[in-house]
Amino acid sequence: GGMCGTSMAAPVVAGASALLVEQYRATMGVTGRPLPSTVKGLFIHTAVDRGNPGPDYQYGYGRIDVKAAVD
Repeated sequence: GGMCGTSMAAPVVAGASALLVEQYRATMGVTGRPLPSTVKGLFIHTAVDRGNPGPDYQYGYGRIDVKAAVD
């Protein structure tokens, strides 16, 4: 069966953030990292909305789309 909830979401978002930072470094040619607020903003603004339009208590901002965030 499938598992869901914040306990499953946290490791996925952590891994996705690491991939985003890795791509940021490769694209920008820098060794630094983007601000955490930048990573969060990219994930929020590229999320695939679920449930009610906009952020809500059940789905938050929706499902992150790492490819869209990197692009």
